[in-house]
Amino acid sequence: MDFASTTQVYLSNQIEWLLQPLRQQFLSGTPLCQRLIIVPSPAMKSWLTFKMAQEDGIAMGFETTYLDQGIHMLYQSLHQESCHLHEKFPTSCELTLALEWEIRNLLQNPPLQNEAFQQMWKPLFNYLKISSSTSSQLSKKSEKRLISLVERLAKLFLEYGIAGGEAIKPWVEQGTCWQSFLWQQVVGAGNKYRWTYPYKALTETIFPPHFERLQVHLFAMSYLPPLYHTFLREVSKILPVSFYLLSPCEAFWSDICSDKESQRLQMYWEKRKVSENQQLALEEFLRDRNPLLANFGRIGREMAQAVEEAHSHVEAHYVLSANAANFSCYEEHLHPDFILRPSQQTSLTLLEAVQTDITLLRNPENTPPVELNAKDLSIQVHNAASIKREVQILHDRLLHVMHLHAKTNSPIFQKDWIVMAPDIRLYAPFIKMIFGAPDSPLDFQIMDAELPQQNLYIQAFAALLKLSSSRWDTVSVLMLLDTPAFRKKFAFTAEDMDHIRSWVKETGVRWGMDGSHRQKILQQNHCHNLTEAVNLTGTWENSFQRLLKGLAVEESDEPLVEVAQAALVGKWILAIRSLYAHLQPLSDGSMRSLSAWNTYLKMIASTYLASEKSEDEELLETHLLHFQRLASQMETCTFPFQSIHALLEASFQRESVSYKETRLHAIRFCSMLPMRAIPSRGIALLGMQEGSFPRYYPDSSLHVFTHDPLADYAPSQVDFDRYLFLETLISARDYFLMSYQGYSPDGKEQPPSLLVQELLAYVDKNYRLGQQLPSTLCHFKHPFHAYDRNCFTAKSPYASFSKTHFQLAQAREKEKLPHHAFISSFQPTVPPAASVENECTIDLKHLISLARNPLENYFNRQLGMYLEDEEKRKIPHEDFFSMTQLAKGLIKKDALKYPLEGLFLKAEKKGDFPAGYFKEIMSEQLIEEIDRLKIPLKRCGVALESIFQIEFSNSTMVPTQINPICWSVPPLKIIDQKGNVIKLIGTLSDITPQGLLAYIKDEKKEVIKAWPGYLMLNCIAKLYPSLFGTHLIFGKSGTMKPPFFNDPFEELKKYLEYYFLCQNNASPLLPEWIPDFIENPKGCKTKIQKSLMGPYALRNEYMQWMIRGEIHMDYDQMLENWHSLAKTFFSEIFVHWYPSRNKGDTHV
Repeated sequence: MDFASTTQVYLSNQIEWLLQPLRQQFLSGTPLCQRLIIVPSPAMKSWLTFKMAQEDGIAMGFETTYLDQGIHMLYQSLHQESCHLHEKFPTSCELTLALEWEIRNLLQNPPLQNEAFQQMWKPLFNYLKISSSTSSQLSKKSEKRLISLVERLAKLFLEYGIAGGEAIKPWVEQGTCWQSFLWQQVVGAGNKYRWTYPYKALTETIFPPHFERLQVHLFAMSYLPPLYHTFLREVSKILPVSFYLLSPCEAFWSDICSDKESQRLQMYWEKRKVSENQQLALEEFLRDRNPLLANFGRIGREMAQAVEEAHSHVEAHYVLSANAANFSCYEEHLHPDFILRPSQQTSLTLLEAVQTDITLLRNPENTPPVELNAKDLSIQVHNAASIKREVQILHDRLLHVMHLHAKTNSPIFQKDWIVMAPDIRLYAPFIKMIFGAPDSPLDFQIMDAELPQQNLYIQAFAALLKLSSSRWDTVSVLMLLDTPAFRKKFAFTAEDMDHIRSWVKETGVRWGMDGSHRQKILQQNHCHNLTEAVNLTGTWENSFQRLLKGLAVEESDEPLVEVAQAALVGKWILAIRSLYAHLQPLSDGSMRSLSAWNTYLKMIASTYLASEKSEDEELLETHLLHFQRLASQMETCTFPFQSIHALLEASFQRESVSYKETRLHAIRFCSMLPMRAIPSRGIALLGMQEGSFPRYYPDSSLHVFTHDPLADYAPSQVDFDRYLFLETLISARDYFLMSYQGYSPDGKEQPPSLLVQELLAYVDKNYRLGQQLPSTLCHFKHPFHAYDRNCFTAKSPYASFSKTHFQLAQAREKEKLPHHAFISSFQPTVPPAASVENECTIDLKHLISLARNPLENYFNRQLGMYLEDEEKRKIPHEDFFSMTQLAKGLIKKDALKYPLEGLFLKAEKKGDFPAGYFKEIMSEQLIEEIDRLKIPLKRCGVALESIFQIEFSNSTMVPTQINPICWSVPPLKIIDQKGNVIKLIGTLSDITPQGLLAYIKDEKKEVIKAWPGYLMLNCIAKLYPSLFGTHLIFGKSGTMKPPFFNDPFEELKKYLEYYFLCQNNASPLLPEWIPDFIENPKGCKTKIQKSLMGPYALRNEYMQWMIRGEIHMDYDQMLENWHSLAKTFFSEIFVHWYPSRNKGDTHV
């Protein structure tokens, strides 16, 4: 039976109207007829299935597949009894592995070489950095290049097989290209893989005279390659084939040209010097078009031309808004075949007007602008400051639109919205945060999420494999440790994790398992001829040795590990060591068969990961089984793991999953993929900034048919994106929203996409909303913050529905209160004569810390707050090339008392010392600085070997010299005015026979730091005058000062009053500010303000945290409160040691 007459093409500008002819075609077949529906995407498959079930109560009696799979199914069905049945189309993964194996085989077993051979393979060998074709060993960089190359080459071969057309045959016959050689090996005649390519298979198909009843329906296909068109035309001769196409235009429009094409055509004929009349005629012909359809619709034109050339029976169902009939500009274009859809709007909307222009192929340039409703918001463009603001604005706009239609005859629900973005994965976290907030009334579903992002087990497996190719740095290892699957397998608790992180930081791990592993990494990536021994410090093995030593030896410099933690230490060390051993074959270049890799990867997954759900393990098994199936075709082929890893990652990424998949009545979020124009009452496009859409990918330099006239047309990504924009524009029924980020990541303003700009220019030129340009009413630049007052004013175009943001806006608009400051005026709340217990004990270190930084002392001791810099909290993962100032300062200070070699060794073990040549440079630099530090000490007559410390201990009754560098004395007892006894204990370091050695300069702003220690020394010296000196030695200046007081106990009592005052009050008496508080109260405010701003601001992290960029302190009140106190406690120091030369001198 001849089925050519039954071939049908159904066209409509609205996909919903194609459902009815599809159902009618179903009914026309026999009850046992097989029905195959080919759709462009999973999203369209879901929509079609849902609509069919909605109409009939159930969706059954048909099979849905995608284009390439559908064509392959038809090909196999037509060759069930043919010898060609064993020839199949290879997948991208199969081609990638086969191409890699062929190249490796060529390098291992090169054929007889001649000049032609060398010339043909020279580009490939140069790319792989191979000196000659006889080099069989590939370096690590060459391996990466090879794996990357075959991935791209596989994609190109798939494209050649479909769009190569008549260009393939001469290319293969010439045989002068290395690509053609590989092509012959993998898909050429008689290849060992039994593969073929679509162009050869489909054009050489011998169709049987009779075929079982089968209906083929291609639904919503925006584009078909010419090869598929030809094949389906032949298929239609033996079985019915029907096309259901979204056609934006009712007229024949395959011959219209875009602006660029028109300009190119005019320039061509101008060069040919055709007559002026002919040029005018051409110009008039080119002008007779709709600009949007011409510029966005190249793919649609190619499809329309293919339909016209097929001479199929065409049935059209074009739908327009009934309101279009009320405008004279459309009257001449309307005819009875149009379906006029009743509209909920009283007038034609801007969106409907644009869609009508496209459908009628109307060029509005020759007519005056059409005036529409001034309140029309059917097309909107929103300028947002960031991705987060884009999603916030979308959330508010959707609520606003649904609120407007809530009480109409046609309300808009959540399920009526589709939101698309070039890459929805970038928006997923913000969608979950904003749409998933507790106060959000909207539900949502995210499609096109990558498998590793949504599946924690796959995520853990990916982290495990990634670790094998890493340097085993702390970030990579701890990233795996953070995965629930790994923690569950080894039963690591949250408390265990804290301990492990602490050990990693304390032991100074950076990267590398051990010295040999480090050396291997350095040789591979940096120094091929590395001969020096690699420093073991910073490796995991060094960390383990230090932990074990800290566990075994209590009195050691290693991190102390409690006995109760011994089991955790053992489990942690065993886990990392065994993991390293098992991952070795994945990184050492081992070659294994696909079957062997499949088995090994399963073993690793089961050994180190445990899943909460059995489905997760089955999902991983499914991806690994793909390699098992390939193994039957490549039994003798072996590959390194890098090749398997790349394909496994690609396999994970190809499998898209949905977040909240069962929420069928929620707002749907998805990526902008080709042929994905699903009709909806509202469509929103995110990420429409210039450069992000349309997406431009330059042509590959490997593509041999880019400009070959014999090859078929293959759309570029720009072509697909432009047509997708056009399809979404005509698929929106009531609202078409677009948003873009108005600022680039570097803070510069950026315009919307060229497509958005073209649309705005089109509506501005041809329409008016009231008397205004549409872009002035529908293009919104939103406030930077969601809690801006403009978002909550009456009739605001930026109306927000967020209660949280409204409360924030209210708080900002309330009566202006004084700016909040953590501590504003430093008002003392307790009088200086603070009461103490009858007897109390104070550690000397607290007195010293108060003098050095009273704010830190208050935060730590009274508030229990400890500030830590963000960088200090991070666990480092890179080697460093210099030492921190803190580490250098500690070494320089200790170098005055201890041998330098031991200090360097200790610092190196802790990981504070750089490695390699930088270690030598740092050692030399430290030695020079230490020598410079010794010069001022020698000037004061300080012998380094005579430096000692004094311990004030409750267990000591009389002064005792424990060893040459340590004295032990009884606690110092002070009796205050009320008779309370204050005992002072602790350690006073850096004592010399002359007095206290302070590593400070002889300056007013420095001397306060040493004051409490200096008073303690003088008190003990008064009790035991023959044992201790009384001078203050300034280590950085090389000067000494004698005591100016007769009774140090009275001075110490005075300082203790200050100490007790600061127990309940934050003191602003920083050492740098005290001189101005006392001597320069009038200019003090200005100096303090300057010290808190600019590049030379005061380095006090507690003060910086208090002001946090905004200084709201009450300086006048602070000076009034503390000026007299500063004079009481510290003025004597400046009077006697730093007297002003002139009266009124304010220099500090």
